[in-house]
Amino acid sequence: MTDQTTQVENTTAEPSLEDVYLEAGITEPQAQPQVAAAPTQYAPAPTTPPKVDIPDAYDDGHKAFLQSLVEKQTALENTQQEFVRDKAANEQKLAAARLEEDIQEATAFVTENAGLKDLPYDDKTKTALANFELNERARTDLKFKALWDARNNNAQTKAALQKALSIISKDIAKKFEAKPDSTLVANKRALKAAQQSSATTDASDSDDSPLANLNGMEFERAWANMVRTNN
Repeated sequence: MTDQTTQVENTTAEPSLEDVYLEAGITEPQAQPQVAAAPTQYAPAPTTPPKVDIPDAYDDGHKAFLQSLVEKQTALENTQQEFVRDKAANEQKLAAARLEEDIQEATAFVTENAGLKDLPYDDKTKTALANFELNERARTDLKFKALWDARNNNAQTKAALQKALSIISKDIAKKFEAKPDSTLVANKRALKAAQQSSATTDASDSDDSPLANLNGMEFERAWANMVRTNN
């Protein structure tokens, strides 16, 4: 009976982040410098050149004909270059919009599943805190960063990212559980950094967080009061 119970527990054990990375085919990546992608080059479609009456080289109209060819070629090249620039700019805008949407989805997922929504702060601070935690994870865990970068490659990497976010949300939830004062330092630092990031992102917005404008000992006392209140 014990062996059967152990077998059931083993088969239902939740995967670790390393299991998720392995499933998605993410190996140990090396940190690479960011290099701007070169604009896409477009080869012109083959066309049949039209028949053109070329003036005799000794004819007075030959020089004007050559000048006309140069002007038309220059205009064509300018049009092609403008098309490439516009298309590259549109692709960058679409990529930026998609990235922002993915970040918002991931942040909302972590805020919900890590229990950050239940913290006694305004929504802006909760969102900034979730974003801060994800950025820290991507900075310290290159495999997670690689998985994030590959999130839209295929259905497998997209599903793997969702599993990874679930595991990370549980880790974050443990960090912000009520704990003795001696173990709250890292949690308070993360919250403070998130609030500062939120204020930097949009200084014009008012911050309703009870800790937003506190520093030093004032922050320490307010945090301790909140922990005692929530216990």
